[in-house]
Amino acid sequence: MDGGALAVPGGRFEGVENSGTLANPVNLRDMQATLCDAACTGEGVVSQERFMLMQAAQGGIWVILGGWATRLVRCPAG
Repeated sequence: MDGGALAVPGGRFEGVENSGTLANPVNLRDMQATLCDAACTGEGVVSQERFMLMQAAQGGIWVILGGWATRLVRCPAG
């Protein structure tokens, strides 16, 4: 993540230099998490990814992908 904005409107995600479509969501029991497949495009590259979105205890969500975990927090309204 480059520190830019990320949105997840209705089964898509939109980032600073990438976007994608989320598919095949699987809720993970007792973890407040969802496993997703994504078709991604960014910086001229097309890829297929699988990642987990999980609610963070300290607010925001964790994105877990390929051995990396990043916590995303909501931007203040304004």
